[in-house]
Amino acid sequence: MTQNYLEIGKVLSPHGADGMVKVQPWCDSVDVICNLKEVLVGRDPASSEGQADTPSEGASYTKMTITRAFPHKSHVCVKFDGIDTIEQAQKLHGIMLFARREDLPVAEDSYFIVDLIGLPIIDKNSGRIYGKLANINTNTPTHLYEIATEHGTVLLPSVHEFVSDIILGEGIYITPIEGFFE
Repeated sequence: MTQNYLEIGKVLSPHGADGMVKVQPWCDSVDVICNLKEVLVGRDPASSEGQADTPSEGASYTKMTITRAFPHKSHVCVKFDGIDTIEQAQKLHGIMLFARREDLPVAEDSYFIVDLIGLPIIDKNSGRIYGKLANINTNTPTHLYEIATEHGTVLLPSVHEFVSDIILGEGIYITPIEGFFE
């Protein structure tokens, strides 16, 4: 199932006294948030932390207009329409930001992580299924695919030498080195 709204960041704290907030971006670039005009914000009462992975039925979300946004170190400072005081900005602490899929740029041969999680990892040559993609570690110079196998988790660098092809809805085709999954 394709998600129409994707999680793009989290409000950390107020920034200044005019209602601006500091956002931790979860996008490839801070420019993604800087170029958006509106987002959904909110908390999901169904999740254990009171925060959502995606807008869900029964959750409370508000559409908010971004009037100004700019990069600040590794974060983004965002000014929302109608949030004009530090007290209003403080109430946004911890909320998640979501953007419409069609408002987010995606380069050719690139994918949203949410679309890859759960895909089977398939040997390009033999057709053997090694497991499923459980997560993608993006905190490394090269993204690491965390593959859930019957023997535990295997980390596979997301590089062309290993990842041959990705077909959404079908699988991630790889060319592993001998013994990699044993």
